[in-house]
Amino acid sequence: MAWHAKSIVQGFVAGIGLAATNASVAVHLNNDSTGQVLVYPYYTVQSGNQTLISVRNTSQLGKALKLRIFEGRNSREVLSLNLYLGPEDIWTAAIFATGDSAPGALISNDTSCTVPQLNQSEERINGLPYRSFSNVNYLSFNSDGGPTTLERTREGHVEIIEMATILTNSPLAALVNHEAGTPPGCDAVAREWLSNPGGSGPYFSSISAASGGLTGTAAIVNSAEGISINFSPETLDGFYRISEHTRPDSPIPSLRSAKPESIVLHKGEAIHSSWSNSEDAVSALFMAERLHNEFTNEAALNAASEWVLTFPTKRFYTDSALNGLTAIPVRPFTRAMANGVACEVADHYISDRSGGGFRAPAVSSGFPPRPPISYCHSVNTATIQQQILGVSRVLGSRTLNNISTLLTVPSGWLEIDFSSVVSNGVPVTRAMRASLEGHVFVGLPVIGFSAVRLENNSAAPGIRGYYGGASNHKRKIRCAPVGTTSGENCSD
Repeated sequence: MAWHAKSIVQGFVAGIGLAATNASVAVHLNNDSTGQVLVYPYYTVQSGNQTLISVRNTSQLGKALKLRIFEGRNSREVLSLNLYLGPEDIWTAAIFATGDSAPGALISNDTSCTVPQLNQSEERINGLPYRSFSNVNYLSFNSDGGPTTLERTREGHVEIIEMATILTNSPLAALVNHEAGTPPGCDAVAREWLSNPGGSGPYFSSISAASGGLTGTAAIVNSAEGISINFSPETLDGFYRISEHTRPDSPIPSLRSAKPESIVLHKGEAIHSSWSNSEDAVSALFMAERLHNEFTNEAALNAASEWVLTFPTKRFYTDSALNGLTAIPVRPFTRAMANGVACEVADHYISDRSGGGFRAPAVSSGFPPRPPISYCHSVNTATIQQQILGVSRVLGSRTLNNISTLLTVPSGWLEIDFSSVVSNGVPVTRAMRASLEGHVFVGLPVIGFSAVRLENNSAAPGIRGYYGGASNHKRKIRCAPVGTTSGENCSD
């Protein structure tokens, strides 16, 4: 595994087409997949998996970025660093583990500057430096009531936020832009942060407002089986038009740093909303009344399907350490973090591939099976009708539900309904706080994908082939005017 971690990083180069980024006055999902913020919905190092990530700067100007890695239970930060990309620069890395019980870790042999410097880490594997993830943000006085072990760091999600644009011919550009493939001043940048830890940070005259142009890719790789499951981050543009060049361990910028305005495309219209809270502007982009995607468990292919469901803004609504409240959830979430969980229930339906076929309620496997199904973490996984419970077959996840139905459906569609929650025996619409215009988005802010694993026992004489793939979830969006529980009338 050690040699593979090194070779994967050395050989992993993503071919991504150049895309233009247009300025906007409000945060929105960029259909060109370039922007100021990249949200990678999942990483895992479970069951021999590694997760590869890349970020490319398509701009002719350099970029100062904040990279944060969050564990999956409550999105507590396990690693944070500043990343500096030159014009049209690409940075690649792998998230891996040195053993089955070891924490997740970040490894890269890329020469782009980071602070702290990855290449100066004392942790080494086959001579290549790496940095292990930390549990300090959920230990002791930082405890959220959940497990405090490093095992929590083995699954989670990743965010990259542009802090600032680096001006051409500036002192910072001279240090971080590549010369013959290597930036000349990474040591100097790291030293400068050590000597100037506060205030506006070093190189204030070298930067201007964030301007976008970032794009990225990701893949979950299992080298033993030869499977690569590729997926893309969610790309936010129009996030802000300021610079937030902060020290590596600063909580700023975050997803709640966005300008409190959003644009959501819905049924051919752009819904422009203004918000009292910046996190609501970002949540509005991810809201789903219903989520649906395909699955397959075809016996002939020994197929397995699993879903990733990530709530990237959940921590701002359910974690009292961030929302300033105690045991009081903020809409659209209905449960606050307590004893390490904040569970949201949802209804599930499975249908076959035939038009007019059956549509059956789904339940969580157990003794007996029990509806409804709950998602208790910031990053969740769900197996689809897995016969042997425990660790999932594709992602190796430990934070999972097994979704099943009493009817046998080898392949088809799964739909998750987040539209309501039962309170005191009465269904209540689950929805965000209203925008200043009275727009109310129904459901929960969720991202993710469906991952599938297939086997071919006759790939070649005496050879078994393994295959993997992913498809992004599809959302049904509902925006209702304030004071209503039905209808859709949020057009400007």
